[in-house]
Order: sequence, then C-alpha cells, then structure tokens
Amino acid sequence: MGWLFRISLQRAEEKGLIDRSSYLGQYLSLTILSLGATALLGGDDLLAAFAAGSAVSWDGHFNEKSHESEFSSIIEVFFNCACFVYIGAWLPFEALRPDIDQHLGITIDKMLLLFVTLLVVRRIPALIVLWGAGWLTPDVRTLGEALFSGHFGPMGVGAIFISMLALNKLPASQGRIDDQVDCVVSSIQPIVSFIVLGSIVIHGLSIPFFSLGSWLHLTYVKAKRGAHHARESLRSVSPFRRSRVLPDEQRGLLSDQQNPGRFSVGAYSGYDPRISADEEHA
Repeated sequence: MGWLFRISLQRAEEKGLIDRSSYLGQYLSLTILSLGATALLGGDDLLAAFAAGSAVSWDGHFNEKSHESEFSSIIEVFFNCACFVYIGAWLPFEALRPDIDQHLGITIDKMLLLFVTLLVVRRIPALIVLWGAGWLTPDVRTLGEALFSGHFGPMGVGAIFISMLALNKLPASQGRIDDQVDCVVSSIQPIVSFIVLGSIVIHGLSIPFFSLGSWLHLTYVKAKRGAHHARESLRSVSPFRRSRVLPDEQRGLLSDQQNPGRFSVGAYSGYDPRISADEEHA
C-alpha cells in the first residue's frame, strides 16, 4: 500500500495533477487508510502504519519535498506532545514502589538489571554487526556512530500498545499466585511501565549530556590551541633581541659591578644601556 501510494504521488507530481499542499497532506490520509484497512482485515494496524510510512519515504523523495514544510513539523510536534501526555497519564506510578510486587518476585534490583540488559542487547549488537558488514554505509561510517544509533531506541508507544493489547486478550487477573496466566497478567503493567519510564529518562537526558560533552571537548581544544599559539608567539620573538636583552637580575648585577655605589636603574626599569636606540627599534 505504501509503495503504490509513493509511486502514485510521484506520477501525479510529474504530470502536474497535485499541488504542494495536497502532496504534503496525503500522508495523513495514508495513515487513516492503512489503519482502517488493517483493522477490517484483523491485522496489526500499528505495524501496518509503520510499514506504509517506511515504504513512502524509502527513496527519500517524500522527505525532500516535506523537509522545508512547516506543516509536517507542526503535525510531528503535535502528535509527539499528545503521545507523551498520554504516556504520562497512563503510567501507574503506584506500581513503581521499591518493592514493586514481592509475591510475584518483581523487585527494583531485578527491574534495573532487566532495563540495563535491554538497553545493551536490544539494538546495539545488531547495529554493530550491520555496520561491520558494511550494510549501513554511508549513513553510519564509524563505530561511534553505530553505538550512537544503537543507543537511541526509545521504548514507549509500541510497548504500551502491546501491553494493553495483551491485557485485553488475556483473562482478568484473579490475584492467584499459583496460576501462571494470572501471574503474567499481574506483572505486565508494572514491568512495561518501569521500562518505559526508564527509557524516557535515559533517552530524554542523552541529548543534553552529549551536547555538554561536545561543549566541554570544544572548550578544552580551544584552550589547548590558545596555549599552543601563545608558546609559538613567544618563540617567534627576534633572536637578536633575545640574545642582547638580559634578565633583570643579571642587568642589575652587571650594573652594580661596573659602577659600585651607583643606583641601578636597569635592575628596576628593565632598561639595558648597552642596546642602542637603533637596535631597540630593530
């Protein structure tokens, strides 16, 4: 569906059958169409919408057309804000206590271990393997870029949707510990909510920390470069002048030895009487 939609839009644009505003507004109609068609067929509407959007932007033509448009940015910000407001309202904070659910064996240390494991093994190994095989070039060129891309895999909308779908399909919890299905139903929401909240915190603070690290690195490089330039400036002083000008202590000592009992002006003013005016200006 997304591939046919992309081809149709490109052909209509080439023949002048669609203007810019209508072209940019078609992805909303594609979203509604894919969701409705998949719901009628009994499929996964979230996965279908994602696949359709990926097919539309596969060759980058749609991204180039919508890059300078403010409409797509406004729609993106609107849905992002609405999504995070819904996630914040959905999170069951009463279930995120230190002993999350002792009778189910869910504790805070186990949840932290699970969250860290998901951050490490969910995306990073796959991105490193794909980068090593050369399948991500030229988009991902270095190992640092592969690690950066693997780190940014926030968990939120999809996890909440699947958890709510599972709770809708599974029978309601009866509070029985010996029943395996009942234990799964009781533990879905605390686990998913903890992981989603941790993902929001970690991935939300990653950009400020990366920006702070870049700023500190640039500051250090500029300071080091400034010190290097200062040393080079000192070295670039005329060697003739450096060989004729003596330190203040030596000037005063020499003047006192040549003229005993005479107050040495050169020791305090830095003036060397042995250097003529012409040499001073040289």
